[in-house]
Amino acid sequence: MKQSSFETQHVDIWDEFENQLIRFESLAKRRSVDNEERNRFVNNFELISKHLALAKSRGYSLELVEHLNELVTRGHFVLHKSQASPLENIVSFFVSGFAIEVRRARYFVLVAAISFLLPALVIGAMIQYSPHYVTTVLSSAQIQQIERMYSTTEARIGRERSGASDIATFGFYVYNNTQLGLRVFATGVLFCLPSILVLGFNGLFISAIINHLSVIGLGTTVLSFVAGHSALELSAIVLSGAAGIKLGYSLIHPGALTRREAVRRAGSSAVKVVLGAALMFILAAFIEAFWSSLRFVAPEIKYLVGTCLWLLMFSYFLFAGRDADREITDRA
Repeated sequence: MKQSSFETQHVDIWDEFENQLIRFESLAKRRSVDNEERNRFVNNFELISKHLALAKSRGYSLELVEHLNELVTRGHFVLHKSQASPLENIVSFFVSGFAIEVRRARYFVLVAAISFLLPALVIGAMIQYSPHYVTTVLSSAQIQQIERMYSTTEARIGRERSGASDIATFGFYVYNNTQLGLRVFATGVLFCLPSILVLGFNGLFISAIINHLSVIGLGTTVLSFVAGHSALELSAIVLSGAAGIKLGYSLIHPGALTRREAVRRAGSSAVKVVLGAALMFILAAFIEAFWSSLRFVAPEIKYLVGTCLWLLMFSYFLFAGRDADREITDRA
């Protein structure tokens, strides 16, 4: 059967199921769903799982396969949520659902990572080659302020604080980090480019600071400071950007959908990624306030902790929720 005939034959079921998903994904609305509609949802879910298997076996377009896979994945979690409490649903999302959403957006994560890392690597190499290049990114006043913050004569190292206590510092970091993440995400709706530019600028800025301090002999100070929270904070920046780019791409390339519908579908996944990134920002702020700035901890210990956090983070995004993925595949 040709793909066009296959789509024409089943598109009404897919649309009905997607409308059901919107209702079922809302906890308040799910409580009002009667048994008849719930049974129809399960029947549609099983049918679309079969359609996904057929689309894969017949070599239909990647766009169609990804759309059906998204419907099946969302349906799987709705069925799981219907048997769990709200608290269990929240825990389930952060234990595995967040990682699954990130893997689904892997191409956008790759674009965001390149947008962040490429300018960082370029300016870093330039500063290491000729230190005066730091002035192309940082003003003289900023350079002086950064050197003071990471001076070896300070009792605590890191960004200057707006409050006297670590708790006030934690709140300050949370505000700044989440503000950055939301800005990177929200600008992506303008056809991707603003998110890419914000990511690139932040890569330039962070790399310029680290490489400048390294050149003037404060490399150990700054690297031991950022080691602990870098995995969570830098990854959260990239993931926020990836969510924004995904949203903007749906405007540029809506496919067979209307732009409004394409944005709605992309937004459902993008918002989940941003929520996960927000938790990463909060955890990074906690580590930065209560651990990273401690001077009595040896740099080697901080490097070890930082390395472990990077490994844990990569392991989480690579492997968390794989059982659910396999269950979906088996059902298909």
